[in-house]
Amino acid sequence: MPFSDFKGYENTTRVLQRIAARRSFHSAYLFHGPSQVGKRRIAQAFAMAIFCQSGREGDFCGECSACRRMLSGAYPDYHLIEPDGAFIKIEQTREMIADAAVYPHESPRKIFVLDPAERMRAEAANSLLKVLEEPFEFAIFILITANPNAILPTIDSRCQKVRFTPLPTDLLAAQLQEQYELDSEAAATLARLAGGRPGLCEQLAKGNFLDERDVVIETLAAIGQNRDLEVFRVSQGLRGGRDAAIRFFQLLIPVLRDAALLKESGAERQLFNLDRSREIAEATRGFSADELLRAWEDAIACTANLYVFNANVQAQIERVLLHLCPVEEIQSP
Repeated sequence: MPFSDFKGYENTTRVLQRIAARRSFHSAYLFHGPSQVGKRRIAQAFAMAIFCQSGREGDFCGECSACRRMLSGAYPDYHLIEPDGAFIKIEQTREMIADAAVYPHESPRKIFVLDPAERMRAEAANSLLKVLEEPFEFAIFILITANPNAILPTIDSRCQKVRFTPLPTDLLAAQLQEQYELDSEAAATLARLAGGRPGLCEQLAKGNFLDERDVVIETLAAIGQNRDLEVFRVSQGLRGGRDAAIRFFQLLIPVLRDAALLKESGAERQLFNLDRSREIAEATRGFSADELLRAWEDAIACTANLYVFNANVQAQIERVLLHLCPVEEIQSP
């Protein structure tokens, strides 16, 4: 399981392999790029290349004791720090820093991964900054973010940047066919819907995403007929809480984008839902391009609200869909 097994990440893994081979590390790295594009997986692979006992130069075997324990989540010098609730809190960073000050158990290095790093509270970020200003000799911090602008500039300036981009959709589609036994058209559609992001592909592939997408299109058609009454029916009838709402938005966002593109240009070649272009055009014929674009933009923001702030599900659904229910102007007699 070397770096070469990570198809589509070659530009990134070559950089990390050179760093691991030199054995000269920065105190902090900032892995940035779209959400669900594989940043955490590559961070773990980078750590394995540092910890691996096989002697491979800048790479890892996946079979030695260190690699096996990394894969099982039991390696003592690797630590993943995630939000406790909505945020990474000061208590978590204090515990991390106290651990970072202690010499490693087995490896010459200790590695701490903060994901997502932009969710550090201000006091937590400031405590990390103090360490980066006077770093420990053997501690490496990997900050993972989809929003690098949300990282403190003073922390950002002390990190070596590693940029991630979406995978080519044809490569991702081929992987989906092999992993989930999808036919070529379904795999290509899913890869486009996910925008080349493997993590989102995995989420959407669970269950029957094609049928769920058709329900989303039918929902837009129903809103076009009944407007605000249908919006409230959808928001109150969605079962499954936060996870169901996130999945609904993950399917709704590309449909709204495609509908707006069809309104503006009628061109189909840039559509994510190419196989449903006619159905989308029909379902959204009563909406203007501006209404669709406002709903699309707010759906992206509301998805982030559900992820980061655990916002009220019904309120987020209604907030987005009500963009498709403009208030009628009252004309003076």
